[in-house]
Amino acid sequence: MIRGVLTQLLVSEIRQGRLKEDDEISADDKYWVRLDRHYQLSRFFPAKSSSTSEGLPPDMDHRLNELSKMLKDLNQ
Repeated sequence: MIRGVLTQLLVSEIRQGRLKEDDEISADDKYWVRLDRHYQLSRFFPAKSSSTSEGLPPDMDHRLNELSKMLKDLNQ
């Protein structure tokens, strides 16, 4: 676990293959998100087609991430 890493450094690690899509990050050590589902980092991983996501808007992950943030704020 590494703390205080800038997003740009993560991008470099992704491009060099040291970080994979199933690695997770957290801003608070409570809520974790896979790199391929993070709204800023997901574009660095090729999209994999899934039968469960057919028919969903392409920005659904971003929408769900924003909803998660709003719910977190409401629970504080």
